[in-house]
Amino acid sequence: MERVLVVCGAGASSTFLAHWIRRGATSRGLEITVQAGSLADLPAQLPDLDILLVGQHLSESYPEIREQAAAASVRVALLPALTYDRAGSDLALGIVEELTKARHG
Repeated sequence: MERVLVVCGAGASSTFLAHWIRRGATSRGLEITVQAGSLADLPAQLPDLDILLVGQHLSESYPEIREQAAAASVRVALLPALTYDRAGSDLALGIVEELTKARHG
């Protein structure tokens, strides 16, 4: 089971996206857990993750976030600009599936 964290600045928008990703994962039959978090909480959460999805609005911080994730052996992706709803979660789930295949491929 893949452990996924969606991170944004304060954790509010990632909460909405995580909710929709969980619903979409269930309908697709994917075995993942999805949590939302803030950038401030990231260092404490990295050791327990497999995949990190970073909100587009954190793109300036992404190089540093990517380095932290790599040091913890966590696969990471910067989300494209998307809506934090069902449509956006479909895009995010596609990224999760790609990162999962990269691990097992």
